[in-house]
Amino acid sequence: MKNYQKCSNINYFINKNYILHKIFFFIFIFNLFLFLNNMPSYADNSKSSISKYSKENYIVLNIEYGTLVIQLYPDIAPEHVKRIQQLCNEKFYDGLKFHRAIPGFMVQTGDPLGNGTGSSNLPNLKAEFNSLNHDKGIVSMARNSNVNSGNSQFFIMLDKHSYLDHNYTAFGKVIFGINSDGKKTDGMDILNKIHMGRDDNNGEVSDPTTINKMYLMSSSYDSEMEKIIWDNIEHNSIY
Repeated sequence: MKNYQKCSNINYFINKNYILHKIFFFIFIFNLFLFLNNMPSYADNSKSSISKYSKENYIVLNIEYGTLVIQLYPDIAPEHVKRIQQLCNEKFYDGLKFHRAIPGFMVQTGDPLGNGTGSSNLPNLKAEFNSLNHDKGIVSMARNSNVNSGNSQFFIMLDKHSYLDHNYTAFGKVIFGINSDGKKTDGMDILNKIHMGRDDNNGEVSDPTTINKMYLMSSSYDSEMEKIIWDNIEHNSIY
C-alpha cells in the first residue's frame, strides 16, 4: 500500500511537472511571437533591396556647381519620400538656399525663410527612423528637438556621423553628380563647393548657395539632362 501511494505521488509529481513545462513552453512561444511581431523593421541597405527603379524615386538637384542625382528609398521612409516628392512637384525647393553648411558635416536647405525656422504649409511628419546610416552623401530630414517635427528642410551628409543614426530620418542618397564641366563624379565635389558657414556659428551661411531647380526625374523638367542621368542609372554605373 505504501509503495502504491509512493508511485501515485511520483506519477502526480511527473504529470504536474509535465503540465507546468508545457504551460511555460507556450508562454515562451507566445512572448517570442509578440517580440518578433513588434520589432522595428530594418531594411537591408544594399542597392538590390532598397533600389526602386522608378523615375519618381530619383531627384535632380541643380546648383551653379553642377547637378546632383538623389535616389529616394520609399521602402524605409515612405511618408518622408512622399513629402519630398510632393514638394518637388510643387517646385517648392526651386530658388531656396543652403542656409546652413558646416565643412566635414553637412549642408542643409528646404527653408523658405532662409534662416532655419521655416517650413512648408504641410503638417509635420512622424519620425521614420531606419537602418540607413548617416554616411557621406546620405540625405536626411532636418527637425527641431521634437522627433516628429520634420517638414521640408533636409540635409546632405558631407562625411559619416553615426551619432545621427536612428535619431534623424534618412530617406535618400546622392548616387552621383555631373559637374559644371559635364563630367560624372560621385557628387561630393559638387557638395563641397556649396558655400559654407562656421561650426561655431551653427553653420549659418552669409552668402548661401541657391538651388536652381530640384525636381523628380518623372517630371521631365530637362529632357536632355534626364536622358544622361537615366542612362547612367539603367547601366548600373552609379556610386
